[in-house]
Amino acid sequence: MSVTFYTGRKALLRPRLLQEIEKVLNIRDDKNVIVIVPEQLTLETEMLTLEGLKLSGSFRLSVLSPKRLASLIFDEAGKPQRVLVDERGRAMLMGKTLRNLNKKLKWYQGAKEKRGFEMRIVEEIMRLKQAGVTPDALFSMSEEKEDGALKWKMHDVALLFKAYEAEIEGKFQDGEDEMEEAIRRMADAPSIRNARIFAFGFDLTTPIWNRLFAAAASVSIEAGVFLPLENDGMARDFTLYQPLQASYERILKRLREKGVSYKREYLSDTSPMKSAHSHFAREVYCSPATVFDGKNTSFQMALLLNPLEEARFAAALIRRLVSKNNWKYSDVAVLINDASAYSDALESAFEAYEVPVFLPESRPADRHPLPRFLLETMKILSGADGDLAALVTTGYTDLTDDEAERLLTYAARFGLTARGIFKPIKRAPEGEIETIEEIRRKIAEPMLKLDEALSRADTLTEQLASVFLYLNELNCARKGELSRSRLIDLGERLLAAEDAQVWNRVVGTLDQMNELMGEKKLSKAMFTDLLARAFLNAEIKPLPQSQDAVNALSAARMGFKPVKALIVMGQSAGGAMGDEGLFDANETGELSEKLDVFLGHDALSRVRTERMYVKDALSLAEDYICITYPMSALDGSSLAPGVLVSEASRIFPNLRLRGGVTDDEAILSMKYAAPVAAEQTASVELSAGGLSLPGKAALASVSKAGGSALDRIRRALTHKTESENIGTGLSRQVYGALDKVSVTRLEVYAGCPFKHFVKYALRPEKDEPFGLNARDEGSFLHEAVCAFLSESKVDLNDISSEEAARRMNRISDNIIESALKDAMDDTSVAKASAKKLRRVATRAAKTLTEQLRNGAFTPMELEMEFGEVGPVLRLNDGAKSRIAGRIDRVDQMHVANESYLRVIDYKRGSKKPDAGEMYYGLQLQLILYLASALKKYGGKSAGAFYFRVDDPIIATDSRDEDEIERMRLDRMRMEGILPSDPDLIRLMADEPERVFKIRFLKDGTPDSRALTASDEEFELLMEHAMMVASHIAVDIEKGETRIEPVQSEKTDACAYCEYKGICMLDKYIPGSRAKRIKKLTFRGMCERIRLNKNAENGESEQQM
Repeated sequence: MSVTFYTGRKALLRPRLLQEIEKVLNIRDDKNVIVIVPEQLTLETEMLTLEGLKLSGSFRLSVLSPKRLASLIFDEAGKPQRVLVDERGRAMLMGKTLRNLNKKLKWYQGAKEKRGFEMRIVEEIMRLKQAGVTPDALFSMSEEKEDGALKWKMHDVALLFKAYEAEIEGKFQDGEDEMEEAIRRMADAPSIRNARIFAFGFDLTTPIWNRLFAAAASVSIEAGVFLPLENDGMARDFTLYQPLQASYERILKRLREKGVSYKREYLSDTSPMKSAHSHFAREVYCSPATVFDGKNTSFQMALLLNPLEEARFAAALIRRLVSKNNWKYSDVAVLINDASAYSDALESAFEAYEVPVFLPESRPADRHPLPRFLLETMKILSGADGDLAALVTTGYTDLTDDEAERLLTYAARFGLTARGIFKPIKRAPEGEIETIEEIRRKIAEPMLKLDEALSRADTLTEQLASVFLYLNELNCARKGELSRSRLIDLGERLLAAEDAQVWNRVVGTLDQMNELMGEKKLSKAMFTDLLARAFLNAEIKPLPQSQDAVNALSAARMGFKPVKALIVMGQSAGGAMGDEGLFDANETGELSEKLDVFLGHDALSRVRTERMYVKDALSLAEDYICITYPMSALDGSSLAPGVLVSEASRIFPNLRLRGGVTDDEAILSMKYAAPVAAEQTASVELSAGGLSLPGKAALASVSKAGGSALDRIRRALTHKTESENIGTGLSRQVYGALDKVSVTRLEVYAGCPFKHFVKYALRPEKDEPFGLNARDEGSFLHEAVCAFLSESKVDLNDISSEEAARRMNRISDNIIESALKDAMDDTSVAKASAKKLRRVATRAAKTLTEQLRNGAFTPMELEMEFGEVGPVLRLNDGAKSRIAGRIDRVDQMHVANESYLRVIDYKRGSKKPDAGEMYYGLQLQLILYLASALKKYGGKSAGAFYFRVDDPIIATDSRDEDEIERMRLDRMRMEGILPSDPDLIRLMADEPERVFKIRFLKDGTPDSRALTASDEEFELLMEHAMMVASHIAVDIEKGETRIEPVQSEKTDACAYCEYKGICMLDKYIPGSRAKRIKKLTFRGMCERIRLNKNAENGESEQQM
């Protein structure tokens, strides 16, 4: 009864394990040989052992994970009576506990809604259980702790821990309880008693593993533990191994407690490190490190543009290495820090280079169609906001693809909600009601049948039986088989293999719920919640589809199998460490110290451990190592080189970095190694304006073969994003006579001629989702404000803000009830939208009252339409066109026999006048509206303004309602062009600064930053706007449809364009261009207009 610890660098452990196994198998007795390994290494260790010892099999030798070891013990020494709970069961039990205790929680109240939170709690409880910490001990420590985050975290975890233990006590056992039961029965298992036991593949062991191994060692003949631990405490990199050293010492402490003797055998490799890659693997993270002075033929480093280019480089490099050295793909491994960030890039790049790759990352079951189908069904039946589209597109309803598409199109158009699927269809396009109703019934009837069965059920078991029957009657198992067949036909064997696991996960989840939750019937909401938590934590594991594939995995999961080459990707700075759990590193340290147990590592130990894993992985490379890192992330943000890159530069000071901004020729040759990849690479090179020698050679080969790839590249290169002039004749056919043209239309053309063409000539019908849209909201607010002003004309200066609010609320309610009723349903979302519109309208009424109170201006006309009497534009051949539109409000003031007019345009958001946009025609509205009002009524200009119809949220720490109201009114001030006469401005309001965006200097004149214009400048602006409008109208008549969106520092016509999917403008495609407009000050714009007007012979024509 003794244990031998074999310690040394990782690459030395596997050969020694094989020696020891061979030695004990040669002993002529019937004693078992058991190798305990981590679960993920079971198959690898079995294969390595059989191949290494040249065995076809052995009755005495077993390779077991701790879980399989426990199963063996139970088979021989008796199984526990309690039911075993897996991750799904834990998630359901903790979900139930969170719902029951939510109001008692202090720190984590409400956290039950966060995705995956239940398992974070469970994992924390497992750590505490493994360390022997009880809920009472945690409660006691919480009570002693001063107020703060840690106190209340401990309180909540202890509360949940105690409730969780109460749920499973006497009836169930989780993984930790299972191990404890195995430890208790260890001595009664004949296969373990007097066996020879080896532990291989473990490093930082948990307290419960230490107890399990100590128990096994205490009944065995002999035992051995293989640890990748540096033997020399003075080694230059020993700090990396300090966390493992501490873990080793905890194992020894447990062995001493069990009375098991032990010894340590030091494994070392004294052979010189001649190759560059082995020298790097040895010297990395050493202090000081020895610089490599030999010939480097096996270590490289490459800088690539982004993760996608990194993946392409890695795939091309692996393809070349395998071909050149006659290797298998499985002889190469890719090391990645963050599988989620690189998985898509690796899959697409390796597919292009025809290199098989396997990423062993599991996915939660709720991302697969069948669990999603069941969850959406239960959400809808429980009254929650289910997702009809998510339900229909899973493929598990009885709808055909065509029926599913028709139903979703109808739902978007007529506002059919998930709950609405249970009501007969009453409105639809003529002749379609019966068809849509039949489709609806195919979904609704099975769901209603399930709903009735759930309601009739008296117990949870009956509820679960109803759900299983629902899945069976819809033939979900058969539909899954058909789905897998389609995936296989499409070449998606990995997805098909994952999908094959889903049915068992779903049925197993229902079984777990039946075992755990008792017989009491659950509410549909609780049933759905527990199901969702279980599916989130039910893992679907990817299965390798080829024995010969490149493994892409993290350093911690690298295993012990040597590889010929190792590609280490993503070595930029700032790689995230693993999840800390509910307690951060400092809190974990404090808990460990106070409770006198090991609960986890501090931040420094975590960094050391990560580096140890990387160093161990590097030691497994036999022939070649390449490190890559990106210059930027996929979103374009720049990245700095990481620590491993710095280490490589330190050990290889003269190393030539490959890649960079321009690839070297060798890299380009690799990139052209596969047909699909060659096409992609050539396209990128040619788009940049050139072609390398490898690219020319590759294209020559493609040309000789007569492939279609060359044609595709040629078409791509000659493609231009442009739209031709349609000519005057066709223009008049598609637009009709331009006898009237709206200001909005003129501004659309100024922003992009092609957008104008699509909007007014092609006129595509927009598939508007049912409900209130921006147009509905704008119409409502315009109508409400107009009605309020009409009703309040007589007493506008006298009514209070409260009366204004009451008046507007009544008006809003009437409009919502009449005009908007057809655009709204009775859902909570619709009600919230109506409430918001009512609030915005009320704010507008209160603001209007404040702005017009005690001012000399009064509303003269609301919703003033012009067109018949609007300004006239000159077209070709002497034709004329009138500007048409509707001015929201025209205000008038009489002073000394002079009449002054100002125009107000209501805007839903914040709109600001911009001099550059006014000059180039993107903001014609205010000026042309002012010109139209003056043409109709005469008088002088007193400004043109935007009135913001909104109820802005004020970000402030103040709780003073009056102060907040002042801040809100400040945000609601009108923006526009004021008259330059300060006396005229003061006639507009008692306090102009509270109504307009303006500040006055000490001498009483407006601040120079304010947009003010004299009478002469107002005339200039109106003349210029008319001239720009005429140019645009002429261009429209001539049939101009240029794809030429305007861009400036503030403006991007493409940003919110609903037609950009039609023009397909892309700045990287030749022929794609935008029209850049210059930034202008208001004064600079006026001066430029004045110079243009005064210029002779057209020498200073408009720069249009």
